[in-house]
Amino acid sequence: HVAMTFLKHHVGTNCEERLLNLYRHHHSLKYDYNTKMVGKRAFKNMCLIYLNYVEKDEYHELAFDQCKQANNMTDTMGALVALNNHNCSQRKEALALFYDKWQHEPLVVNKWLMLQATSSLSTTLDTVKELVKHPGFNINNPNNVYSLLVAFGTNVVRFHESSGAGYQFMADQVLEIDSANPQVAARVIQPLIRWQQVDVDRATKMREQLERIAETQPLSPDVFELANKGLVE
Repeated sequence: HVAMTFLKHHVGTNCEERLLNLYRHHHSLKYDYNTKMVGKRAFKNMCLIYLNYVEKDEYHELAFDQCKQANNMTDTMGALVALNNHNCSQRKEALALFYDKWQHEPLVVNKWLMLQATSSLSTTLDTVKELVKHPGFNINNPNNVYSLLVAFGTNVVRFHESSGAGYQFMADQVLEIDSANPQVAARVIQPLIRWQQVDVDRATKMREQLERIAETQPLSPDVFELANKGLVE
């Protein structure tokens, strides 16, 4: 993660003028759906990602302007992705704007949840904890759970914070969901089972949470089996 962040900042900084010119050249407020325009939007949005790693307010503002003006989901999400790993006011405003516009569209709200769950910002775990209580999230809705909790489990940087707080939070969610929907809880527990893929200290913390889950009563057969299997693998 550190290496990739350094690389993106290095590319953005050293190619700043070229990236900005390319962004402007390929940016268009007119929406056409064809192979050429799809390619232009993808390329333009990648330029925007690298520009935001320069960490200049003008590029955060550029992404925010794109988010406000976009007339298609590709450019809207492209702008949000460009802002997603940067602690700037434009990110907060863009996310708020997006939710206000799309809050009545469940599939789009799931994109909003997933985006925040996969951010590399140090505040991500706290954000996910807040989103669990947000009106846009329903713990009894499997798609909401997959978009927020399962997505957070794929966040290599923030789920695996050395404190183990991400593991404890995930175990708490597994236990809460299990009583209502064991099949969904079985999906949420999956990241905790992969303790052999991390260092000894993190692996120990993951196993502690698996043990806590396995010892909880009552527990569904689905989750009990996965927790115990995960401990012996």
